[in-house]
Formats: sequence, C-alpha cells, structure tokens
Amino acid sequence: KWNRERLEACTDSFICPSQFLADKMIQGGFDRGKLHTLCNFIDVEKCADAAYLKKDYYCYIGRISHEKGIKTLIDAANRLPYKLVIIGKGPLDAEMKKLAGPNVEFAGFKQWNEIKRIVSQARFCVIPSESYENNPLSVIESQCLGTPVLGAQIGGIPELIQEEFNGLYFRSRDTDDLTAKIQAMLRRTYDFGASAPVLEHRGALLNTGDNTLTYQGQRVSLTKNEYRILLCLMQSKGRVVSREKLMERLWETDSFVDENTLTVNIGRLRKKLDAAGLPGFITTRVGLGYMVG
Repeated sequence: KWNRERLEACTDSFICPSQFLADKMIQGGFDRGKLHTLCNFIDVEKCADAAYLKKDYYCYIGRISHEKGIKTLIDAANRLPYKLVIIGKGPLDAEMKKLAGPNVEFAGFKQWNEIKRIVSQARFCVIPSESYENNPLSVIESQCLGTPVLGAQIGGIPELIQEEFNGLYFRSRDTDDLTAKIQAMLRRTYDFGASAPVLEHRGALLNTGDNTLTYQGQRVSLTKNEYRILLCLMQSKGRVVSREKLMERLWETDSFVDENTLTVNIGRLRKKLDAAGLPGFITTRVGLGYMVG
C-alpha cells in the first residue's frame, strides 16, 4: 500500500509547481530537502502575433463551476457597468446565464486562436478561484499575451502576480473586494510593451516608448496626461472620443480628474500641437467629444 512514508522513501526529489504546494507538503511531513519548486511554463511562440491593443472589456477563462468562483465574479460584474466576457463551459452554464446581467457575455468553448484574440484584447483577466489552485496556466498565458491578472488570494495564484506591475489580488469569495478591485484594475494601465511603438496621423508620430510626438523632425515632449489624451485619440482616429472616455483614461494616472482638468489638458495639448505646426490636429465635436482631424 502506498502512503506518504513509502512514497517519500522511493523518491529522490519532488517537483512542486508552486511554493504553495511545497509548503503544504512540508506541512504534511515531507522532507524539505527533497522538495524543489519549478513553476509551470508554456511555449511562448503560441502567444506570438497577439492583438495587444486593448478593448473595453475584461474576461474570465475557465470552467463554469462552483470551485472556480464564477458566481462571485458574476455577482460583482452585475454591480458594475463594464463588459465581462466569459470563455468556457461547465455544469453551471444555465444557472449563471440566468444570474448574469446584460453586461456579461458568454462566449462558450473556444479554440486557442480565439482565446488568444479575446484575452490579448481584454483590459485584464480575472481568476476568481474559491478552492486551491496550484500554478494555473491561465495566469501565465494571460500575462504572456500582455494582459494583467486580477487573481484570488488563494493557493499558488498570488505567487504569479506582482501587484501594481502585472495585476492585483482580491480576497477569495469576497464579492465586495472583487468589485472594488475590478474598478481599480480599470483605473490602471499595465505596460507590457504591447502597443505599437509608434502611432501615425497626418505625418505626426506618437512615440509610445518615451511619451513624445515627432513632426517634421521636431520632437515635442508631452506630460503624462497629454500623452494619454493623444494616445486615446490616435488609437481611435476617424472616430469621436467622448469626454467621459478621455477622463477614464486620465483616471489611470491615480490622480484626481474632473471636467476642468480635462479641459485644461486639452487646451495645453492644442497649444503644443499648434506650435509644432499641427493646427487643428484635435477637433471638437460639440456635445459629443473630440477626434484627431
């Protein structure tokens, strides 16, 4: 009969995909000297050519079942106006679809190419597990696709998240904390070097690496807020961007933003563009917002 003592006697080394598992094995009486932590890994080539420009939704990928925390996630999502895309199937499919509000989209089962597109374009991915996860590949894949992770503080999940750099934690099973952290994630921008290094319009080049604009050989330095405004407008060129959308982008700086702050920043940015030889680069659509013209 196999038990812990016999298993340990016959084994030279145990490979633990997380420090969490190693700690649990030590707690269970295994010899610390035989335990070695080696995280899971993926073939990063399968993450190549992902569509890194973010869209206005966050996502969940996994089994639709109790242990994955899907009900807690939908309860939190129903309190908020933001779009949630759920990838996967499971025994709670019908129940969760009845529970979900209109801002929750069930994408169903998807193959990798579709998963890659949805996850890489999401603002962030949520891992709301309510039972122990060891070293979930969903976290690693999301991060390799340039998408930060909001993860439950349970099992090995926190080991894969460096707060304020590639995601945040929340207390597992805590709907209030999850709701607050979803809002916090939407106020932040995580730079994985994913955006195109240069955006162009009317011969002006917005350099995403150093927050500058170049036009006819002249380099224009931009403040953080000016850069965020211009980036948002140039990513949406040909379309009107509302003041609300621009203010949301500025909130990502974690500084207080109101209507006057946006107006002042737009005015300063226009003066810099005029001085650089780009008059009328930003146009106002009365009652609607702004666009680059």
